Amino acid sequence: MLTRGAESKQPAVPLPRQRLHHGFTLIELAVLMVVMGILAGIIIPQVLAATRRANESALRADLQTLRVAIERFHADCGGYPPRLNDILVWNGDHVSAAVEGGGHDLDLESYRGPYMRTGDMLLPCDPLTDLRDWQYDSATGAVHSNNSRVASDGTFYSTW
Repeated sequence: MLTRGAESKQPAVPLPRQRLHHGFTLIELAVLMVVMGILAGIIIPQVLAATRRANESALRADLQTLRVAIERFHADCGGYPPRLNDILVWNGDHVSAAVEGGGHDLDLESYRGPYMRTGDMLLPCDPLTDLRDWQYDSATGAVHSNNSRVASDGTFYSTW
């Protein structure tokens, strides 16, 4: 009979050896690498395609903005800007020439620019090249990207 405070002695039963788990096995690491490779193979092309679509959309918007500014210059002055930068100047005295590319005189008295305003008063950068090297024809007012790569729709950016 046990009394209060007395300890019962039970025979010690040896516990089965437990494996100490200090890391991952080679199989677990290989499975992890395969799963990560599959996820990367799915996600990375989607991110790259989304980035390309965003840049193409920004290029279309920039070209449209430039073309509207050129047409506003044309409507006011009776001809296209001699240089593309002329859509940014504050008054007609700063336009680079009094004659457009087609040889017609410009009415710089009617200039009501700047026809395009940017934070740094520079032309926008082509989002695909980060350069301000637009193709501009002062005789026709046509402006295009100077990028010779192929767009996602199969056309050349330079034809946009």
